[in-house]
Amino acid sequence: MRATHELIDNYIRSWNETDPLRRRALIEDVYAEHATYTDPMAQAHRLRQQIDASHDPQLIALLRELQALPAPAGCLDIDAPSSIAAPLQLEVGGHVLSLLSTTTVFGTPVDITLAELALEAFVPADAQTAERLRSMAG
Repeated sequence: MRATHELIDNYIRSWNETDPLRRRALIEDVYAEHATYTDPMAQAHRLRQQIDASHDPQLIALLRELQALPAPAGCLDIDAPSSIAAPLQLEVGGHVLSLLSTTTVFGTPVDITLAELALEAFVPADAQTAERLRSMAG
């Protein structure tokens, strides 16, 4: 069995690799065939909101690092509105599950421990997925 630290290292490398062929090899190494991910460039709007609220120097450094990476024009349009939900499809046991993923962030928490809490929820996108999930739950 592979060491956990090797998988984590390659996962992080997959996000930071700028050579397309090396990046593809890293992605194929660490992601399951049916996995999807949200490009961090697409999350720049949320990152900007967190920076505006916290003035966190680490978040500011992260945004600068993302902006320095090669990306298609308009990819880091931080003033563009973000989507309320993202589609996700998984193949499980020969069945395709269609889900919607949505993330809730506590923007102005009273309790400081909630400042970085984000909840991601997955809801069925169609009746077949809802039925399949119910049958899997027992």
